[in-house]
Amino acid sequence: MSPGRFVGYNYTKRAFMSILDKNRKSKGRIIYIDDEVEACKTISEFFTLRDYEVVVAFTAEAGYDLIKFIDPNIIIMDLKIAGVSGIDLLERLAGDNLETPIIVVTAYQEAISEVNEKELHVDKFFTKPYSLEDLHNTVKELLEVI
Repeated sequence: MSPGRFVGYNYTKRAFMSILDKNRKSKGRIIYIDDEVEACKTISEFFTLRDYEVVVAFTAEAGYDLIKFIDPNIIIMDLKIAGVSGIDLLERLAGDNLETPIIVVTAYQEAISEVNEKELHVDKFFTKPYSLEDLHNTVKELLEVI
């Protein structure tokens, strides 16, 4: 199995379900949403090597569909995404009463302020650049709470 899986625009529920290896033991299922390909590769490889299942979406729309179909243990996402923004996605997830832990990674402090002003559900913020080890420790902590 290659490190992580990448999902774009064209997919079906069957495609989503075939992404995940049902026989594989993992520490948790992560959805990473970001439009930066290199960031997606880095996160995917980092967490896959640590026995997590990682599925990547390059758009908020694809991320939303993944969240609905594969029921992740944790969501890691950027706020500044081409097309529908990460803030719009957080608002949509709030309307769905999602209880999945959410970590936001962003380079934009004003986006964090907007999330806080709107009182959207985010468990932890990381400002780019950030430490992958710190992110990993936060993922482990949040998964212990579930």
